[in-house]
Amino acid sequence: MKKKDGNQKQEENALVLCRKIKEDVEREINVIILDAQKEAAAIMRLAQEEAANKKDEILKKFNKESQQLKEKIFSTINIEKKRIVLDEKNRLIEEVFEQLKTYAQEFRNKPEYINFLNQAALGGIGTIDADDIDIFYSFLDEKIITADFKKNIENQCRESLKKSVSIKWQKKDFNDIGVIVQSSDGHLVCDNCFLSRFKLKREEFYMSLLREVF
Repeated sequence: MKKKDGNQKQEENALVLCRKIKEDVEREINVIILDAQKEAAAIMRLAQEEAANKKDEILKKFNKESQQLKEKIFSTINIEKKRIVLDEKNRLIEEVFEQLKTYAQEFRNKPEYINFLNQAALGGIGTIDADDIDIFYSFLDEKIITADFKKNIENQCRESLKKSVSIKWQKKDFNDIGVIVQSSDGHLVCDNCFLSRFKLKREEFYMSLLREVF
């Protein structure tokens, strides 16, 4: 009977030990699971933070590139607008110049043209300031450059320059209004034709009109 009680005691002790081992294992497992959950949570949190940082970085880069693109587009548009405006200004200025040239040719038929020729000749003679002068005029002005016209120029030279000037008048094959005056030796030349004077002043006229247009 005592032997049976001893076996029973051993069985009870074995059960207690097994239960303790089981509890220890379950506790260890719970600790491992809890640690794993904490680690997984930490990993998830880091992943979320990294994703958020990546998102912010991507958004910042996108915003920066968008701003740069917008500025480039606006810059291109502004440059194109300026180019269009400048092209339009140039077109209008060129139209003005062409109209001016047309007017110059039409001016030949106006009564004031005789006085213009007179002043062009006298101005050239005064600039050259030589005793012997050659004056070249357009064949289109042949009817104006009469003996009386020539005589009048000589008289005005004597009055204004206080000396006699020998003038040789030569008809030339050009269409421009005005005259070309030079010393007989060809060393000094004063081109008082409209287009020549216009070319000298073209840049000045252009800048002046550019400021006025629009």
